[in-house]
Amino acid sequence: PASFVFLATHPAPADRLAALQALAARQPSPVAPADAAAATLAEVIAPHRRDWLRAELRRRKPAETVWLLDRLLAVMPDDPELLFARGELWRLRGESGDLERAADDDPRAVGRPGAPPEAWRSLGTALVQLGRSGEARAAFSTYLSLAPDAPDRALVEAMLEEMS
Repeated sequence: PASFVFLATHPAPADRLAALQALAARQPSPVAPADAAAATLAEVIAPHRRDWLRAELRRRKPAETVWLLDRLLAVMPDDPELLFARGELWRLRGESGDLERAADDDPRAVGRPGAPPEAWRSLGTALVQLGRSGEARAAFSTYLSLAPDAPDRALVEAMLEEMS
């Protein structure tokens, strides 16, 4: 049987196993813990995320966007940017019950750290359309205090003056 070793095309299974185990023992683990990997991914996409969400809304494919945002919110239910994006989707889509949905998502967004100031503007707009001008004024005022250099400042101020 020793002569057959020279005719073999592969090492014996026991020899291969031992060689692979020795090789693996010398290698650092290539897999980071899941939490560390998720944190790294979040850090990498953070500078682009808000622009990606805006681009998703501009696609004007509400069914697809609802599907995407609902799945993301299932994993990150308190994420203010995702709540804001979904509130904007409801407000912009304008189907029956959408304003009420926006008026639900936007307050959830603005009540969390890291909420974009625009969430206050979106909330104010939905509240105006729902006829809740007192709450809308408060939302618009908060928006302007958080974004004093907002590009739509003059428009929001005009809306506030009109509601006076």
